[in-house]
Amino acid sequence: MSPERLGLYGMMLGLCGNADDAAFLEAQIGAVPPNDKDETRFFRYGTDGLMGGYLLLTGVDGVEFLELTRLKPDVPVESVHAAMQAIQFLWSYESDLIPQSRLKSSMRKLLSNNALRTVAIINLARWNDWECWPQLEHIFDDKQIADVSTQRAIVQFAEECRKATNADGNPLENAIAATNFLTRAEAEHPELFRGVNNAEFRQ
Repeated sequence: MSPERLGLYGMMLGLCGNADDAAFLEAQIGAVPPNDKDETRFFRYGTDGLMGGYLLLTGVDGVEFLELTRLKPDVPVESVHAAMQAIQFLWSYESDLIPQSRLKSSMRKLLSNNALRTVAIINLARWNDWECWPQLEHIFDDKQIADVSTQRAIVQFAEECRKATNADGNPLENAIAATNFLTRAEAEHPELFRGVNNAEFRQ
């Protein structure tokens, strides 16, 4: 089957399938991530569609399966990215199926992924996940993992977070913390604030 059809049919099955179809999709996804050393299990394009369809049928249980098999260290980045796209799909188009707090929790797991950390930060900002701010500030200050791209993404996140308010219109605690962080970060890393554009965080 051609890759574009694989993803499409997986998604269609998720829209109209049952428990047996969920088991079939789980088998197609595989509990063991594929890798380039085993051609019989090599990553297939369209897997994100299979995962999206699987989540439509399984909900929270499906998210847990992807966390256990894909959103963890040492998994090939293509497989992790496919799982991320499936989670993004659920957030954008089926937001009532899985609690948003649960999807945010899954996305936060990718903050430890060097290849996808920046994309995860962008998603968390779009999702208004201001509760993760302490973790992001810690990452910013961690010299072992905070590359320039990560630091700039965190600055952009903070720019959005500082605007967050509660129902009464008062700033959230993390919004105040983000404001204090921006003052410190600009003094210590002025180069990160040159040409900051947060448009991608608001898409």
